[in-house]
Amino acid sequence: MAIKLIFMDIDGTLTNSGKGISAKTKEVLKMYQKEGVRLVLASGRTTMGQLRFARELEMEKYGGLLISFNGAQVYDLEHHRVLYNQAMSEEEAIAVLEHMKNFVGTRP
Repeated sequence: MAIKLIFMDIDGTLTNSGKGISAKTKEVLKMYQKEGVRLVLASGRTTMGQLRFARELEMEKYGGLLISFNGAQVYDLEHHRVLYNQAMSEEEAIAVLEHMKNFVGTRP
């Protein structure tokens, strides 16, 4: 079975201890893309926070995708558009903040 997609996290997976992508990793991932494999970066980072890595890997040329905000957004690099976006509603955000007040000043 041929590889069609490679999903990867950025921090500690794609990047090395210097927070960069090694030359060997770039070479291999670019080779896979040239063979038709699509790369997907999935991170808790923002879409903008992932763009540097996507550019280094030339993902725009090969239809790469970014999954951002812990899965809340999917961005198509080739067509420069958001494919999916599921942000929290204002009501949900307020409920989370209210719930978190129960933990202020407590320590495990």
